[in-house]
Amino acid sequence: MPYIQEIKYALIILAAILAYKTLLQPSLRAKKAQLLDRYKRMQSFSLNMQDRIINHVLKNDSMNEAFLNGQTYKIYIRDLQRRHALNLSDKQYKKFKKQNVVFFYFKVNRILDRQSIRLQKVAQDITHLDGFTSRQSC
Repeated sequence: MPYIQEIKYALIILAAILAYKTLLQPSLRAKKAQLLDRYKRMQSFSLNMQDRIINHVLKNDSMNEAFLNGQTYKIYIRDLQRRHALNLSDKQYKKFKKQNVVFFYFKVNRILDRQSIRLQKVAQDITHLDGFTSRQSC
């Protein structure tokens, strides 16, 4: 029996792969699905904030009026759109969806935490606009 040692190693590797596939992989997939769902909710909230500001601007013709800390509505909206494109775009979503669960989870979680804080601040900034009510949260 010259190959006993190799057979033992092969069985150990096979058992590890089987354990991963049956025990660990389903829970990792569930975590990834939850995180992707959170990403979509955050993306929707970001677009909602942008729409509310744009609607206010169009309704009141106030694109070049001062809004916050000397910023005009135009600059504020462009900043929101730029940050949305960098962090919450559909392209990013597709990229994250393809990534490995373990590496993906921590990176996306950090991004979503930062965006959640930023969007909560935006929601506070626009509470004084006409008809704004915070119906949706991050």
